[in-house]
Amino acid sequence: TVNGNVELDEKPASAKKGIVKEIKLQEGQNRIAIIAYNADNIPSRKELIVTRSSDDDVDNPIVTAVRNPEAVAVVIGISKYKNKEMPPVDYAKRDAKTIRKYLVSTLGYDEKRIIELYDEDADRTSLVSALYDDLKNRIVPGKSDVFIFYSGHGMPDVDSKEAEKDAYLAPYDFRSSATKRTGIALNELYEQVEQFNA
Repeated sequence: TVNGNVELDEKPASAKKGIVKEIKLQEGQNRIAIIAYNADNIPSRKELIVTRSSDDDVDNPIVTAVRNPEAVAVVIGISKYKNKEMPPVDYAKRDAKTIRKYLVSTLGYDEKRIIELYDEDADRTSLVSALYDDLKNRIVPGKSDVFIFYSGHGMPDVDSKEAEKDAYLAPYDFRSSATKRTGIALNELYEQVEQFNA
């Protein structure tokens, strides 16, 4: 805490396009300032006026008047897996549903522009379609904010001989014996997102 500001992150030496790097809550003024940095490391600031109380619960989002009608999101929560060798992720689905509530109530996303995939609906085919096609088709070029939330298992490529193993998201039908064929490669997902005009 510095001068009444709660700082969650520091401005990085090199920021990626559109990444939120700093969130400040000014005590006593009921304002949250969100600082985002673009590809040229130029900050932009948005302030949300909120109402907080000591009874606040993380599962009940702050309601604001913010509206972001062009924004689009993919929210994924996988608590149980088809392959019984994959242990459950107890709160993944619940966490994803809570994030969805925040997108609508706090950040002003239109409910119809949020793609939701939970448990058995989050198989590899559905995730690829949502992350690569559906998301891209909903973007308003130059105007849309894009938000992707994933809660579930991740996995390195254990068969890779490289020093740095690629990381994968584990869809509902993931098999650790076939990581590359059944997982979603994070580096490919990042490359795809960077190409969005959002």
